[in-house]
Amino acid sequence: MKLNFDTYKDKVRACWVGKNIGGTMGAPYEGKRQVLDVKGFVTKPGEVLPNDDLDLQLVWLFAVEKIGPWAINANTLGEFWLSYITPFLE
Repeated sequence: MKLNFDTYKDKVRACWVGKNIGGTMGAPYEGKRQVLDVKGFVTKPGEVLPNDDLDLQLVWLFAVEKIGPWAINANTLGEFWLSYITPFLE
């Protein structure tokens, strides 16, 4: 399959939007083991719920951009996480 750059960009953006929607809607239910009904789930306009799954990917990408892919290991990723992700306090 060949894609032109605009189509590729659109698909990548759609992927990130979908991941954000799934992470936001799933966050309140994470770890629960029952059939869940998310009908009526809403957040305030512009409100973003904490999403460690997405945060980890963004921190990893930032680390790769800063120090290169071959320097990434659990320790460096942990250092980037602690430096850039603030704890979520309820």
